[in-house]
Amino acid sequence: MSEPIPAGRAPDDPYAPPVPAATPSVPLAPVAAGERVEILDVLRGFAIFGILLVNMALFFSPMHLQVLNEPALTGPLDALAHKLMVFFAQGKFYSLFSFLFGIGLAIQMERAVARGRKVGGFFARRMFWLLLIGLAHAFLLWFGDILVLYSLMGFVLLLFRNAKPKTLAVWAAILLAVPILLGIGQTGLFLMARAAGPAAVQPWLDAIGEFEQGLREGAAAAYQAYSGSWSDVFAARAGEWWLIFPFLMLNFTWIVLALFVIGLRFGKTRFFHRLEDNLPAIRRWVGPLFAAGLALNFLSVLLAGRVEPMTPSLATLGYQALSVIAPPILSAAYVAAICLLWQRPGWRRGLDLLAPVGRMALSNYLMHSVVFTTVSYGYGLGLYGEVSYLEGLGLTVATFALQIPLSAWWLRRFRFGPLEWLWRSLSYLRMQPMRR
Repeated sequence: MSEPIPAGRAPDDPYAPPVPAATPSVPLAPVAAGERVEILDVLRGFAIFGILLVNMALFFSPMHLQVLNEPALTGPLDALAHKLMVFFAQGKFYSLFSFLFGIGLAIQMERAVARGRKVGGFFARRMFWLLLIGLAHAFLLWFGDILVLYSLMGFVLLLFRNAKPKTLAVWAAILLAVPILLGIGQTGLFLMARAAGPAAVQPWLDAIGEFEQGLREGAAAAYQAYSGSWSDVFAARAGEWWLIFPFLMLNFTWIVLALFVIGLRFGKTRFFHRLEDNLPAIRRWVGPLFAAGLALNFLSVLLAGRVEPMTPSLATLGYQALSVIAPPILSAAYVAAICLLWQRPGWRRGLDLLAPVGRMALSNYLMHSVVFTTVSYGYGLGLYGEVSYLEGLGLTVATFALQIPLSAWWLRRFRFGPLEWLWRSLSYLRMQPMRR
């Protein structure tokens, strides 16, 4: 057990707020409603909508087509809607949610310091239970789960918990550079092999061709499996998770961890706790962030239609690099714009509707899977492969529009969402009071 921390600032952290003298007898407990930073709940609710917007197509069509960059679209309006989604949403909302995840660790650290407790064991326990929830989600509901990756990277994030904000900024830059450097290495090896002659490059091309053929066969099998019984769906879902999870780990581990670290940095400096003090900086940066984010994402979408995603080339390398840096920049622009709009009473009333959704982010995220797999899979309404992209967008908006009043109704009666209550009770090793 840690020693009591005297009144003053947290050790080695000049950005931490003054905290009262703490004693080890004060137990850790969830953040009370009056202690919450409401803008973070608003941003979390916004992120939940965007995540569903991006994930929607994967509920109704094979993920193999997404990897091949050949989404299942039925007409020009579908194609236009998909391009707009890629431009404005793809990669932006998991970036935002990852950023908020890092802030969450900083808040838990601050509360632990105020109570004279260590956060490491508690946070590790929290990640363990999130891992189990994610595995249950992946195998029983939907293969596209992100919680397993988040929990594993959460364990790694603990290594950064005592780093100073400047050190965190350096680590974030290094982590974001890793996938770009790996892409440079892969492309360099491929180009050297191609320069050596057809015999040298042919094994690469054969492997790429076999992988692409396997994806096309997998897509054909998915249409049949997800229209079948629960056991058919379970087998297909388990197989696809084992296929997609290494892909997620290879392509998103570094990015997610970097965004966790950036969030931890902003949490340590209490950026959102002192939002009014930071408004001048936000006003200065919102324009450049939008300009850079829109320009880089436009270039990314342009390159996406001109590259073979499985074949290394300079164009593919450029697309991969843009996929790393462009989404977080536009995501940061969204955050800045929401923070500024939130200062206006009319906008605040509207944006505050998102806060209950954000407070129940885990429950609402899993609710998406329950609703959309029930509509799509054979053991439900059986509409897999029969819903157009525009129809799916309509269902997305309708589902989220329902979650807004449902979340507010629930939180007027209960302290937590149902999954949040379970997760907290397991993490704190005691049943949390549920009713208000």
